[in-house]
Amino acid sequence: MFPTLLTATLLALAPVARHDTLQARLAHVDARMAREGASVDLLLARASLLRRHGDLEGALADVRRSAALAPDSIDVAFARAQVLVEAGRVSLARPDVERVMLARPAAPEALLLGARVLTDAGELDAALARYEAAFAHLAVPRPEHYLAQAELLRRIDARASRGPARALEILERGIERLGAVPALVLAAIEDELNANDPDAALTRLDSLRAHASRQDHWLARRAEILERAGRAPDALEAWRAARASLEALPTRHKATPRTRELRVRIELRIEFLTRGLPDAPTRAADAPASGS
Repeated sequence: MFPTLLTATLLALAPVARHDTLQARLAHVDARMAREGASVDLLLARASLLRRHGDLEGALADVRRSAALAPDSIDVAFARAQVLVEAGRVSLARPDVERVMLARPAAPEALLLGARVLTDAGELDAALARYEAAFAHLAVPRPEHYLAQAELLRRIDARASRGPARALEILERGIERLGAVPALVLAAIEDELNANDPDAALTRLDSLRAHASRQDHWLARRAEILERAGRAPDALEAWRAARASLEALPTRHKATPRTRELRVRIELRIEFLTRGLPDAPTRAADAPASGS
């Protein structure tokens, strides 16, 4: 297995509880540095934590200090590439990624990073090959891995005027492997809509909605799909169901900005569809509520 800076992080943070915050872990690494000095392992550990914390400049500074201590280290090269990619300096990461790939061609983390670099460079077919190689070696893929490969396939197939079938296949594989992760399911729904298969999208949405504690947002999404499919009467009923679900929420949930925004959208769609459907029964509840 590729000994990335995860190795250094685990070595540095072993005494820290798994549930501790990033700040607590950073404090632990800083304390060890104060006692032991700034070793490569500790610098990479702190760089990893700073990167996860969003402090990319701080992470890059620690990686550079590591490189000064161990200029030939593959782990340092990988850490530098990670930070550069996340900082948007993707082209600068390519030499390090290629160097890591030469040293450890089957390392899934490096293959995934290489895929991102190649995608940014527009070398889509080569990027796809890297993703496929990474999946062959990943013990437990994450949702973002499937999402990234699906997006790449959409770009490749769009050039050839093909539909999203291959992207949808990747998402299905992810759902089968990881379960109904909302991000994967919602991406699959969008692909099914783009493939002009609203019934499949609705079925998939309803399966996800069945396990949700709140229904208002899912019912609103259902209404959007029905509108997109040209089924205005069904969409109107779905919007009304979404409003009823929203009204049944506890007061504390109704007051959130996201819920207030959803309410406005629901009312606007109900008003629009009611006016556009001459046969739609007008309900007293369809009048916009004052002060809402």
